[in-house]
Amino acid sequence: DRLYHLAANHTHWDRQPERIATATVDGTRAVLGAAAKRRLAKIVVTSSWVTRGIHTEPVDETSEFNLRDTAPHIAAKLAAERAALKAADAGLPVVVVLPSFVVGPGDWKPTPSGALILEYLKTSPTFHFPVTTGGLSVADVDDIAAGHVAAMERGTVGERYLLGGENLNYESLFDTLSEVTGLPPPGRRLTPSALELRAVLMELRARWLGTVPLFTRSLARDLGHAQLYVNSAKAESELGYAHRPARTALARAARWYLDKGYVPERAARRIRLEPQLA
Repeated sequence: DRLYHLAANHTHWDRQPERIATATVDGTRAVLGAAAKRRLAKIVVTSSWVTRGIHTEPVDETSEFNLRDTAPHIAAKLAAERAALKAADAGLPVVVVLPSFVVGPGDWKPTPSGALILEYLKTSPTFHFPVTTGGLSVADVDDIAAGHVAAMERGTVGERYLLGGENLNYESLFDTLSEVTGLPPPGRRLTPSALELRAVLMELRARWLGTVPLFTRSLARDLGHAQLYVNSAKAESELGYAHRPARTALARAARWYLDKGYVPERAARRIRLEPQLA
C-alpha cells in the first residue's frame, strides 16, 4: 500500500532529447495514473533540487524555478514534479523529495554526479574544471535513501522536501577529493567561456561516438559557475533528515568505484584513500 517512484531517464544528454521527457514525465504520469486506481497509503516521488532554480542563496522549498531554455533533463524533472503535485491536489497521497548532488556506493551507470567524481579519479592531474566559482551540495546516497523513508513515514501530503548535503564550492570539493585520494587537485581552471567551448566539443564527440558527455553546453551555461547550494532545514525539522560530511560521502564513492573496477589499473595505483574513510 506504499509506493516509491524514483524512475527517470537520469542523463543530461541524448541524441533524441524527447526520450528524456518520455521516461521522466510520461513515466511519472503513467505511474501516478495507475496508483490512482489503488488504495495507497502514501506515495513518495523523487524530483531534484534543480527544480528550485539557480539563486544566490541556498535554495529552499519556496525558491522559484528561474531558468530559460534549459537542459532537457532539467525541464523534464520540473514537469514531472508538477505532475506529482497536481496529483496530490487531486487527492493522491503524494509527497515529493528533492535530492541534491548524490554520490556513493552502487552508482553503476554512473549517474552524472558520479561520472564527475569518476572522471577525476581516472584523469587526475590532467582533469580540468571551473574551480574558481560555483559549488554543489554533496550528499551521500544512503542519507538520501533514509530521507525517502522518512518522507514516507512522516512527510506531509502535497509537500516538497529538499534533501541536501554539505555545501562546498568547487575548489573545496576537489581539495577534499584530493585529500581523501592522495591525487592532485584539478590543474588548469576553466573560465565560463572555456567551459562552454569544452562542452560543445564534448557534445560533438558524443554525437560522433554515441557516448554521453560529462556535461553539455546548457549545463555549462546554467550550472557550471553557479552556487548550487541547498537548504534542508524543512526536511531536518519535519522528517528528522540528517546528512554525513561530504568528505565521507566522496571517500565512499571513490572506494566503490575502485572496488568495482571502474578506474583503470594505471590510474588506480596512484590513489591512496585515507584508511579511516575507506
